[in-house]
Amino acid sequence: MQDNDRFLEYSLLDLGNNARIKSFLKKVSDGEQVTMVFLGGSITERYNGGVDGCYGKVFTEMFGEKYTTSDKVKFRNAGLAGTDSVMGLIRVERDVLRHSPDIVFVEFAVNDSKDALHREAYESLLLRLLQSEKKPAVVLIYVRAQEGYNCQGQMQAAGEHYQLPMLSISDAVLRMTEEGRMLWSDYGDDYIHPHRQGNRMIADCLMNYFHQADLMPEDAEVMLPDEVLYGRTFYNMQLMDETNARSVRAGGFVPDNSVYQFPNGWCHRREGYKEPFELQITARHLFLIYRESNDTNAGCAEVYIDGVRQCILDSYKVTGWNNPALRHIISKECSEEHRIEIKMIPGDEHKEFAIAAFGYCDNCLPS
Repeated sequence: MQDNDRFLEYSLLDLGNNARIKSFLKKVSDGEQVTMVFLGGSITERYNGGVDGCYGKVFTEMFGEKYTTSDKVKFRNAGLAGTDSVMGLIRVERDVLRHSPDIVFVEFAVNDSKDALHREAYESLLLRLLQSEKKPAVVLIYVRAQEGYNCQGQMQAAGEHYQLPMLSISDAVLRMTEEGRMLWSDYGDDYIHPHRQGNRMIADCLMNYFHQADLMPEDAEVMLPDEVLYGRTFYNMQLMDETNARSVRAGGFVPDNSVYQFPNGWCHRREGYKEPFELQITARHLFLIYRESNDTNAGCAEVYIDGVRQCILDSYKVTGWNNPALRHIISKECSEEHRIEIKMIPGDEHKEFAIAAFGYCDNCLPS
């Protein structure tokens, strides 16, 4: 690739308000220990980058060498392959906030869809982070697929609304390839994931952002706007699994850990009892997370809400790899008590269906 400085320049989309970043850098300069959490999909998790080659780990090491010492910077990788900002919001307490982060990097641009659900989930996620107890700095990262798909447009509007720093790896790759300064293969070796060098490029962009932010005078911290951009419908999303579920009658579903991202679920076994899984819950929104698999023993299950069949979920997918899939099964204006029943469809009683977890919102919030 030609002209790395130009790539860094193109990637710096918006410095945002730097008050929280300056506060973070002051902690570092004072010798305090800080925690960085990277929240996103497979690109963040380390796909094609390797354990030590993912951009978050590379950046954390680079940052530690320049600004402090490596033992003063804790790295937490909260990236999970195949997950979007809805799933990120469901697991934000478990995977991010319980670590009391000083800074959180958010990457979901190629995993989200361009619809109201994902716009509101993304904004709700940003608000959960910004309003959490430790008030961490939040940095947004936008990547792209080779053919161009991403959700930068809708996410950038949210970033501007909350005056957050934003890096667009997408813009940098696009402009550099259009100018003939690089090829996609300089960044990634499949249609979406950066290879080790691509991960290093993202880490370099993050280092460039901190260099630029460090040079700027400190901004006055701004209050969060009173008005939301898309909505905070899912702000109080919570994760529910076998460890904290109440009013569950598991029936023929037994404890299961086959979905490594959600190891406390339930699974209907081929040789098990055939009784349905039943759950009583008070909620206005309920998401079901289930396992997709390319094993032909993966079957279909019917989901009933208050005795009415809501949908049929097929857990067999040719491209499945025991990954979590998501379905929005309850959507109401306010919380109501519901009875959820999940059972195998006729003919699939001797197949498997794994419930990984649920995500739910249980009270009314203004839009």
